[in-house]
Amino acid sequence: MSPGSGAGSSPAAEELLAKVAEQGDKVRAAKAAKASKDEIDAAVKTLLDLKAEYKKLTGEDVPVPGRAPKVAPKPAEEVRVIGITGFKSLKCLG
Repeated sequence: MSPGSGAGSSPAAEELLAKVAEQGDKVRAAKAAKASKDEIDAAVKTLLDLKAEYKKLTGEDVPVPGRAPKVAPKPAEEVRVIGITGFKSLKCLG
């Protein structure tokens, strides 16, 4: 899934994704340049604010390139098994 594709794709969402990517580059550059902790913290705060704004707009987290989106696990099926002691309820995790 490419950034910006999916349910949250809109011009505003695309613009926010571009800002998040740009700010992420700034954070990485500040860390690589061994900037002061205050500078890095300020850059990270801005990045987190942009990500929160994206989530508020789309209802989704910012997609991470190369990482599959989170998929909710399927609920376990309930299976009834007749044994010597009677009925037992088991959960099938498959």
